[in-house]
Amino acid sequence: MLLVLEAALLLAASTCKGALYLTIDTGSMSQADRIAQILNKHQVKATFFLANEKTIHNDYTLDDSWAPYWKARVAEGHKFGSHTWRHGYYRADLASGKVRYVVNGKPEEQDRAAVCAELDRVNTRFEQMTGRKLDPIWRAPGGHTTPNVIKYAHSCGYKHISWPEAGFLETSFHLTSSPIKCCSIAR
Repeated sequence: MLLVLEAALLLAASTCKGALYLTIDTGSMSQADRIAQILNKHQVKATFFLANEKTIHNDYTLDDSWAPYWKARVAEGHKFGSHTWRHGYYRADLASGKVRYVVNGKPEEQDRAAVCAELDRVNTRFEQMTGRKLDPIWRAPGGHTTPNVIKYAHSCGYKHISWPEAGFLETSFHLTSSPIKCCSIAR
């Protein structure tokens, strides 16, 4: 993945005009420092969508142990959005108005307040660690959304940033303007 990232950044620097957005899931954080080095080397700003996921150090991405990492990314000028606290998947709107949310294979039902809490918990923790709030954006894990979850998230201040139509092939887009088709890379 790091070779793909570095190649994409080199290609973008030589051929793209506009923004190139790569999704780097927090995941295990095994390559976190190297990704930060590559972004800095090429003077690229990224948008990190954060979830509280277990890392290779047997801690979690939003534990105090990761505060220096996130503070450094804030100082570098990156953007940050919610990727849900538990990195679950929104699967269906229910007749009750709730949404089905599946975490580690276990379904639960969430109303508007629960959806907002799932997104806001990342924001609260990130602000505690860094002194900065998330940008008012979120990206659903796996790109799984429903009409109600989009509506509920919007009602608590979060704009959903969809995966592109190609799925996990990223195309560039800019948060404040129309999409700019520039480069596509495999994730």
